[in-house]
Amino acid sequence: PTVELPSDSISNPVFTLVDALFSINIFGVVINVVGPVAIDLGSLPTAIAGESYSASLTSASGGVKPYQWSAIGLPAWLTVFKPANPANDWLLKGTVPPDEANGQTYEITLTATDSWTPAQTASVTLELVVIRPPSLSDIVHLPTAVLGKDYGAALEIVHGTAPYLWSISGLPDGLTLESDGSTTATISGKVAKTATTGATTLHLTVKDASQPQTTLDIDVPLIVARPVTLATALLPTAISGETYDLTLSAFGGVAPYTWSATGLPPGLSMSASGAIAGETALGDEGSYVVNVTITDSSTPPLVGLDKRLLIVDEEYVQLAITTTSLPVAAVGDVYGSGILVATGAESLKNLVWTAFGLPDGLELIQGNDGQWSIEGTPAPATSGVYSVQVTVTDSVLKQSASAIYPLFVEDDGDDEIVPPDPSAVVAQPSLVGVAAGACALGVSEDSTTQRIAIIAAIVAALVGSHLSRSSRRDE
Repeated sequence: PTVELPSDSISNPVFTLVDALFSINIFGVVINVVGPVAIDLGSLPTAIAGESYSASLTSASGGVKPYQWSAIGLPAWLTVFKPANPANDWLLKGTVPPDEANGQTYEITLTATDSWTPAQTASVTLELVVIRPPSLSDIVHLPTAVLGKDYGAALEIVHGTAPYLWSISGLPDGLTLESDGSTTATISGKVAKTATTGATTLHLTVKDASQPQTTLDIDVPLIVARPVTLATALLPTAISGETYDLTLSAFGGVAPYTWSATGLPPGLSMSASGAIAGETALGDEGSYVVNVTITDSSTPPLVGLDKRLLIVDEEYVQLAITTTSLPVAAVGDVYGSGILVATGAESLKNLVWTAFGLPDGLELIQGNDGQWSIEGTPAPATSGVYSVQVTVTDSVLKQSASAIYPLFVEDDGDDEIVPPDPSAVVAQPSLVGVAAGACALGVSEDSTTQRIAIIAAIVAALVGSHLSRSSRRDE
């Protein structure tokens, strides 16, 4: 008769044998029933470029343990690892090269062989997929973020598996990160005027949808700056036939700056470092509007444009303010470097200075030597940019001159600094016979029309004064 025995079981049947002579032999046997070897392994874990890889081979059943494993189709960086202790699992083990192609696929045939005699085997063919973690498509150079200005910068990643989850920390106020789960995201918005200036670090995280999930974590530098602004308010008069040398200064953006200018008088030129130098010639007297371009070191660069009036005159004794700019002040810090200088007076003691538009905490003081300077300590909450009108009067010669300077007061970390509109920076050199009060200029952002009118009046007065002096000399 035929008897079916269950797999992986042991049977002990007893047999009785009777021969033709009616001799009886009784004996027993042991029958081991061994089932076929089977592999229950549906897939292999995804391999990640640049990282170690390990997959346990524990899914064989049937036959007689322990099993021996082998594989064909393995990449060079992957091997079948036999444990020293037979009780431990066999492994696929290795380290994926960092330059392994994203999406690279290998067909691997795994074979399990049991310990029975004769041996039984089972095989399965599976795909091993290699992915590369998300990474930025290029070295990131985020554009400089400028206070009060619109901002836009695109980020792009490669590799990994879509969709992606983007996040970022450390953005200045006013900016956000926008993404639709694709390989690109955008930093956009309008930088708050109260944002902290200087170099900062953003932390970017991008998580993909692969299994296991891979993540990009990277720090991205960002510079937050004020607009590039010409800080030199006054271009001293150039005397025809004499050398001229003046270095301009700027504020905002990222130093160092590269300078250029158009409209300079013949004989004068501007260097890339901002120095106007040369010698004007007799016959070139007149008023020149100098257009100044300042390019900072940002990537891409920020550019500041401004204009200043430069007068070329014959040597003529007249009262003139020669201070070209006021140093930057800071809230809570002692300020004592705003020295005012004028030429054309017989004695410092004959000069009387006035200043309008100073921030709280600063005042105009005359020293024992007759020298005048702006001194004091800017009061709290006075950060900003001020248009300071300075007037000097010679009590003996009955001459006066005025100039308007931008005074930058740095904040203490809480207040905003709003760079001036270029039209708010007005120089009024060697202004003879013009009342100081006519040159008052506020810092309101809504007074553009007023500024333009004032500038026009100043230029007209300067040119008229220059022509008047020329006429008197010709007589």
